Order: sequence, then structure tokens, then C-alpha cells
Amino acid sequence: MQLAHNHPLGRLGINWQLSEFHGWGVFGLNLALNATKFGYEPIRIVHRPNIDPAKFPTLAPAINEWAQHQQVFENTVTCTDTTMLQSLGNDFAYSGLPHQGKRNIGFIFFETTLFSQAGLERANALDLVIAGSRWNAQVLTQMGIKKVAYVMQGVNTERFSKSADYKKPHPDKFVIFSGGKLEFRKGQDIVLAAFKVFHEKHPDSVLMTAWHNPWAAISQDLALSPYGFGAPKVEGEHNIDIAEWCARSGLPPSAFIHIDRTPNEQMPQIYAQADVALFPNRAEGGTNLVAMEAMAAGVPCILSANTGHLDLITMDNCYYLREQSGYTNASHQGWGQSSIDEIVSKLEQAYQNRDELAQIGLRGRSFIEQFTWENQSRQLIDCCSNIY
Repeated sequence: MQLAHNHPLGRLGINWQLSEFHGWGVFGLNLALNATKFGYEPIRIVHRPNIDPAKFPTLAPAINEWAQHQQVFENTVTCTDTTMLQSLGNDFAYSGLPHQGKRNIGFIFFETTLFSQAGLERANALDLVIAGSRWNAQVLTQMGIKKVAYVMQGVNTERFSKSADYKKPHPDKFVIFSGGKLEFRKGQDIVLAAFKVFHEKHPDSVLMTAWHNPWAAISQDLALSPYGFGAPKVEGEHNIDIAEWCARSGLPPSAFIHIDRTPNEQMPQIYAQADVALFPNRAEGGTNLVAMEAMAAGVPCILSANTGHLDLITMDNCYYLREQSGYTNASHQGWGQSSIDEIVSKLEQAYQNRDELAQIGLRGRSFIEQFTWENQSRQLIDCCSNIY
């Protein structure tokens, strides 16, 4: 398959793994699918894809090309015919090998606001830095990074739509969904502390957790939690004993439904079980893909009003947590600590007002429909094209 040569970017490379199991992977997969649809074919893949090729036939040329040259990409290379999109995290760190292109554009989600001189030099060596939230973009601009753009990630609005004929497996329960990889930043300790209070008043409530974290060691920063649950036990390199960690709350196992590692295409079945979704996250460098998916599925969301979450919040499309205690340390500027009392109050409001709850779910769905992966991928590619 031949590349359409009229594209100013030439070939488009994605320097992170395509996957259905984590946020960056889902982002990269949908970007690759849409860029291929726009005529960038084949996309250049430089990491082993964690997808079933049979499910994504339009990516077959790119996957086959990667397979032919995979040994080459085990070392850092420069692809002179490619505009390379780089995945960046805290301190502008590359997520993998810093493969280079004729132009290099960084896409960044960061939560730690303390940058080293070496990190700033990595940023300034890029042709453009695209931030995944307005908060990230504002911080970078304030730091003097001159080539900054903002593009919100997308969501699969066709996949994440609640089926009208879906039968909830727990119709007698009030199901509270909490998703995101288990770590201090995501605030699952806040969820657990608030749920303990709520469940004692409403024993028909259940907390459904989708907290799988493929990088289990990250979860150990939950030792910083002020609620006394400590860090969860880690079994091997990848497994976290989430059930045991939740048991420390004193609540019985029947109060929890734990969802294990689940491919993105199966998540609609999870969201459809929820009455409300709770995200008291302390910081989001992006806009929280799990929250976007829940909103797209029509699940009413309770969102902390801080960092990247602010891009999702309007006056009436969710319940939002206004009370946000700040952090004084330099690395966590902009982070927020949600109030347990306010969370319990919002859960109570949702529990007692089911008609209102349904309307908020519909408004959340209506808001998120503008952010399809196709729209956001096109916006991202347009940003990249503007540097030429």
C-alpha cells in the first residue's frame, strides 16, 4: 500500500505501543486507525503492538512492516521519511526508546509539575509539544515552552453507548463504578473512604472497581494516603491484591465487585452495570479516558474539579466536587484533594434522585459526543501539519 504523498507530514509514526488494555495504547490504536482512514498509510509502528491484527485489518500493512523490521527497532533509530509522534510523561520523559523522525512532536500528559533542566531541554528540542489538557498546556506556556498546542483525547462514542435492553445483573443494588489504574494520584483511597461511609447508611450499595494496574509497583505510593489503608499487597510483577486492600476498610467482600484486566471493547458491559461513576482523582494530566468512556456510556459521573477533569465539567453534565484542598509541595501544584463529606453528599443526592441522575447521564453523553476519536485525531494531525 503506497503512502499518499500530498500529506505534509509524509509518513506518520507513533512511538508508543498500540494496545487495548491501557490509556496510551487505546489512544495510539485509535489514532492509527483514523490516520489510516485519512490516507496516512501505512502508519509507521515502532513498538510491538498488543492487539489482535485480525480485528484491525486496515493496520495490517503497518503491522507487517513492523514485523519485518522489529529487530531494527530494538535500538534507537531515525526515520527520515516520518513525522514521529512521541509519548511523553512527567519531566518530558520518553515512554520508550527515543526513536526520531524528520520532525518530532511530543504528546504529553504530566501530573508532576516540577521539571528538571534536562527535561526542559528535551521539550525545547521538539518541533511541537501537544498537551492533553488545558491545565497541562497552561503550565507549559507559563514555563516558557513556546511551541505548545492543546488537543483533548477522544472516545469511541459508538462503542460506549448504553443499550436500552440491557438487563443489569444486580438490579437490587446501587452500583458505584470506580475505574483507573490503582495509584495515589487516581484517588482510589478517597473512593474507598467515602464508600465506607455511604455503605454503612445504604447497605444495598456496591462498589464496582476496575483498578487493574499493569505497573503494579506504582500502586505502592498509596502509602501516602491519609485514610489508613496503606499500600496494597503486590503479587509478582503485575498483580495487585485489590480485594485484600479493600477488605482493610472493614466492609465485607459482598460490598465489592472487582473487575480484572479487561480489553477496551468489553468495557461497555461494565459501564452498563453502574448507576453512577465516581472519580475523585487528585490529578489528571489528560482528561481521564475512563471518565470520558463512562460519560459516553450515559453513566452519571461524579468528578473532582481539578486539573484535566476541568475540561469535562460543565454546569449540568455531571456532579462535580468543588471542595479541592491544594498541595503545597512544588511537584504537585494544581492537584486537588476531594472532601469525603462532599462525595458522600453527591452519592446521597444521586441515590435519592434517580430521575435527576438519569438526566445528568444523558447530558454527559450529549457533551462527550463531540469528542469522537475521528474528530480528535483529525485535530491532532492538523496541529502537526501546521509546523510545516
